[in-house]
Amino acid sequence: VVRAPEEVRGKVGAGTAFITFAVTDLDEKLEESRSRGYTTSEVKTFNVNENVALSCATVTAGDLTFELVKFNAL
Repeated sequence: VVRAPEEVRGKVGAGTAFITFAVTDLDEKLEESRSRGYTTSEVKTFNVNENVALSCATVTAGDLTFELVKFNAL
């Protein structure tokens, strides 16, 4: 956790809008999350462009939801 930059203080409220982690082992991270009792969404995959696909899912751990993202070369 870091302090908000001076430029946005007073303009952005406290809290977290969204946290994303890039991973190389999405399925394993989701399995580990479920084994810890966290709720996971289904994996959604779409093409970013002709060279890259993106697979992502969310994990909810208590009051915190975050996203796991894996980039795949096509």
